[in-house]
Amino acid sequence: MSAIATAYAADGRRHLRRGGLPLEIATGDLTRETSDAIVNPIGAGLVDLAVRRVAGPALVEAVHVALAARYVVHCRAPVYADDPARARAELAACHVEAVRAARRLGLRSISFPSIGTGVYRYPVHEAADVAVAAVLSELDERSRSPLVRFVLQSPATFAAFSDAARAKLSGGLDPAPRLEGARA
Repeated sequence: MSAIATAYAADGRRHLRRGGLPLEIATGDLTRETSDAIVNPIGAGLVDLAVRRVAGPALVEAVHVALAARYVVHCRAPVYADDPARARAELAACHVEAVRAARRLGLRSISFPSIGTGVYRYPVHEAADVAVAAVLSELDERSRSPLVRFVLQSPATFAAFSDAARAKLSGGLDPAPRLEGARA
């Protein structure tokens, strides 16, 4: 296993890499991200509201109108309280499918918020573990994987995602939860 390289950029971003797997953890405003794509947990409260506020009513017609990102990938945030096991699988699937979409489109970068941890009350540390494991399981050192950036609003969420990334990059990757019948 290769060593983990950690660097801190002047803008406060923490870059974590193992081998050729690009992953960044940052605090910031997802709507100001200059990634090729951002992930919007549609109907999921504050992130969705912020994306819609910046993009304006034209979001439905042209998703990138006022956003710096060229693409917006939508996913539905899971409701943790309804069925935690299913929520883990849905959260993992959201991240995996977004990375796959970025790869299919030939994008160089994609940014995620902390999906489901707001109004859907997904526990932040658990969401971080699931999200990081799902993303890392989809990234491939041998192919042109996009840079994946988690853009988080609070220091506590930043710490949870940083801890999850460090744990996953230091040890082996736990398999990401899967939905029954989900594509491999």
